[in-house]
Amino acid sequence: MRTKYLIFGSAMVVFTVSLAGLAAEDKEKPEAPKEESVVAYESKTRGALQVRTVNAKSNEWFVVEKDGKRAFSGAPPLLNSSIELAPGDYVVSVNRTEHKITIDAGKKTVLWTGEVMVEGKKGSGDFYAPFQGKAKKLAAVEPLVNTPTALFAGKYTVTVFMGVKSKDLGDVEVKPGERTVLKE
Repeated sequence: MRTKYLIFGSAMVVFTVSLAGLAAEDKEKPEAPKEESVVAYESKTRGALQVRTVNAKSNEWFVVEKDGKRAFSGAPPLLNSSIELAPGDYVVSVNRTEHKITIDAGKKTVLWTGEVMVEGKKGSGDFYAPFQGKAKKLAAVEPLVNTPTALFAGKYTVTVFMGVKSKDLGDVEVKPGERTVLKE
């Protein structure tokens, strides 16, 4: 009888440990970031904006406008950085994709872009462009293949340019905090 309890008890311990392991795995999966969130900011009169992207070392930038005019002086800030702003309504642009926000005093608005990237042969010199309809969604030159491009969430059509030929890679959905990879 004692052996039965020992076996039953051992089985229960294994079952409990297995369930705990599954629960730990669920907690390890990070939750996808929201396109927009608001956190506290240490100012009673001003707010802030941070525009984030997947690539921590991105050299892409964002532009902030208020009433159709740039809301800051100097060079545009790089993605993953923050700027301080007066309370009000703004339009934030990343690669000609836009997001409207409201800045409140004492609050920092955090926006997340997603990224699209076309993978291809290294050193090919091929480049690509995301489109919405016929509008090219790039603030500068087309990125080289194997280089990510930050965009606000949405549906895009991606075309790759290989010398004088082009190839439509089809539609892609960009999600906040995620990189979508297409093959050339």
